[in-house]
Amino acid sequence: MKLTDAKMKKYYRITNLDFDCISEKRMICMGMYPGACISIERKNQSKAVMLVYVCGNLIMLRIRDAQGIEVELL
Repeated sequence: MKLTDAKMKKYYRITNLDFDCISEKRMICMGMYPGACISIERKNQSKAVMLVYVCGNLIMLRIRDAQGIEVELL
């Protein structure tokens, strides 16, 4: 499932990143890599952003970027 389809306050494991090379490197530098644990803290559909907790950090992530992150429920 895509991160955009995930429920808030549940823990997921990142299984795949579906980005071009530059965007994938940016995601990995933020701590989003296959095998990492991620949780959605807040969603704001009107501004097209979400707040996610990954690798001990809160990160503001665009919805269009979240569509390239595949996750599975832990």
